[in-house]
Amino acid sequence: MFGCAACPSSPTFPVFAEVEHHMEEVHGVRGVLRGPATRAVLLPSTLSTYQCLLCVEGGWVEEKQVQVHLSDVHGEFFARRWEEYSTSTCRMCGEGVAKEEVEHHTALHHPRSRFARGDKEPRAEAKVEVDVKGNEDVVKMKLEEVSKLGEVTRVPGETRLKLTQGEADLVLGRDARTVVGLNRISRANISIKGSSEDNEREMVISGKENQVSLVEERVAKILARNTYIKIKLKSREMMSLC
Repeated sequence: MFGCAACPSSPTFPVFAEVEHHMEEVHGVRGVLRGPATRAVLLPSTLSTYQCLLCVEGGWVEEKQVQVHLSDVHGEFFARRWEEYSTSTCRMCGEGVAKEEVEHHTALHHPRSRFARGDKEPRAEAKVEVDVKGNEDVVKMKLEEVSKLGEVTRVPGETRLKLTQGEADLVLGRDARTVVGLNRISRANISIKGSSEDNEREMVISGKENQVSLVEERVAKILARNTYIKIKLKSREMMSLC
C-alpha cells in the first residue's frame, strides 16, 4: 500500500491515483509525481502490478494471483503459460515494464530516494550481511575471481554473471547511475534481472566483443574495490531511522 507521511493518521492507498487525489484534495499539491512532494509519499514494497491480456482484469502484485485468475477464468492452458498471457505495469506511472526490468525502470524514473523513508508493509527479521573487499589491483582480474558466486557463462557477444544481492546493488549504483554509466561508455546492452528482494540475480551483457569485454573489466573493478553492507529491518526499526 502507498501511504501519506504528511498526515498524522498515516492513511494508506492501494493505487497511486488515490495518492494523487489525496495530495491534491487534502494538501493542495498537484502533479505530485513531478515535484518535491514525493518525499511525503510512502511506497509499497512492490512497485509493479500484473494485468491479464485476455480480459480487462488486473492490479495483482503477486505472480500467484495472475495464475489463479487465468486458471479460474480462462482455463489451465493459459495458467500454465501465464507469462505469455499477462503483462506488468509500473504502479506509479502506468508504463508497461517487463518483470525483469521493473527495478531498473523505477530506479531511473521513480528512485526511492525521492520518496518518504519508511515502509508500512511487514519486513523480515533484522539481518545484517557484510562483505568487505580490499582495494587490490584488478586490471587483469576476471569476473570469476571477484564475484562471490563465481558463475560466469560466455558465448560470442554475450556474458551472463550470477550476482549476490549486495553485488547487484553495487553494479546498479545509487538510482542505477553506475549501470547507466557503463551502458553509456561501452554502448553494450546491460540488464540485471530480478528484483531487489532476490538473494541472487543475473547480469546479462551483450554486444560487440570489445563492448562486452569493456563492461566485464569495469564490473570486475567495481566488485573488487567496493564494500557493501546490507541491513534488513522490521518496519518499526525502519521507522525509527526516519
